[in-house]
Amino acid sequence: MNTSDEIRKFVVENLFNKARAEGKRTIAVVSGEVHSAMRLKGRMPSVCGALRGKELQRLGSVRLVREIRMPRVKLNSSTNKFEFEILDSRRDENEADSSIKAESVEQARGISTQRNDGRRTLVVIPCGRNKIWKKRPDAGPTRARDAYTGSPFKVNREYAERFADRWVVLSAKYGLIGPDFEIPGDYNVTFGDPATSPISLERLKEQARQFGGFDRVVALGGTEYAERVKSVFQGTGAEVLTPTAGLPIGKAMGKVKEAIRLGQPFASPQLVEYSERDLSALEGKLGVRFSDPNLLVKAVTRRAYVKELKDIDPHISREDNERLEFLGDGALELAVRHCLYNQHKGHEGDLSEMADELVSDVNLARIANILGLERHLFLGKSEISDEIGKLSILADALEAIIGAIYLDHGLEKTIDVVERLIINRMV
Repeated sequence: MNTSDEIRKFVVENLFNKARAEGKRTIAVVSGEVHSAMRLKGRMPSVCGALRGKELQRLGSVRLVREIRMPRVKLNSSTNKFEFEILDSRRDENEADSSIKAESVEQARGISTQRNDGRRTLVVIPCGRNKIWKKRPDAGPTRARDAYTGSPFKVNREYAERFADRWVVLSAKYGLIGPDFEIPGDYNVTFGDPATSPISLERLKEQARQFGGFDRVVALGGTEYAERVKSVFQGTGAEVLTPTAGLPIGKAMGKVKEAIRLGQPFASPQLVEYSERDLSALEGKLGVRFSDPNLLVKAVTRRAYVKELKDIDPHISREDNERLEFLGDGALELAVRHCLYNQHKGHEGDLSEMADELVSDVNLARIANILGLERHLFLGKSEISDEIGKLSILADALEAIIGAIYLDHGLEKTIDVVERLIINRMV
């Protein structure tokens, strides 16, 4: 029994069962209190991961309703409160089994939690090289969920337990195996080395037939695993998403952790839409409320993203931000020069030099980073990991937002926003 199993057992026996016996319909579980009661030094992430996971909800016959980030008590400590509904019938439990997802995660960013949009989702995660027998040669036969011990596997497993209707591990030796598949012992087989006799693509396709009832397959891991999963599930009718393919390992893990933290499973591009709270969060950073919210959505939508949407469905109606960028470029230039003319007594040459610096891509990208603009952008897949082009992407998006403000509120408000966001932040 690993740490997550111990946490689940403790919570079910000491909290859920007691609450059910007392006739309660809801119960709040605080991760820090579980951490202290079990004396789990330095294992707070394990507590939160266990409390978020679907397995706990199945074992305890409960439904996770809400996760709330609580204020820090100490400088280096944090704790979350998890609110559960106590289910009292098998029918409710079965219902929860297909729809268990956190309703909301109260985050300072104000971004709403998304469900898996009603589509049955299978998550496939790579096994990784690190295995339990490296540190514990006498461990003996071990379930797949516990046999692989690398950090990427643990992060991916937490995502799968949180969002998947079912999840499997892709092993070069055993193929697609469930989390409770018992692995006899250590092995060293990789897809990259034919001499180690990895499982064949044909055999993997045979295994994949048992997953025909899934609408979506989310393949976590690098490009090699992602492409293999695509080939394996080709022809099954399932949409295959590869959200971390092509990313360095650190960024891939960061992306998965962010999805877990926000309570937002990876979804296909056409399913990603701004909620009212998303718009409110961005408007709050800008200090502007839009009478036409579609202008703001358009301003943060890149052409590469729209192209990917239309590759999926040519009839999708979605505009990119390039026309707004064109307009915003001129509006920004005018607003900056207006502010400099009123605030500075320098000569024309000095004012022009200041204006050029303020509207440069470097400065606009700096302002965009201060605003946290990147997390609100709809980017194409190639742009997500494009560090070289990131500066111009951010600068262009900020110009497009200025254009949207000009159309929605006029020149006076545009000048006010530019003065507050850009002029007053001159280095």
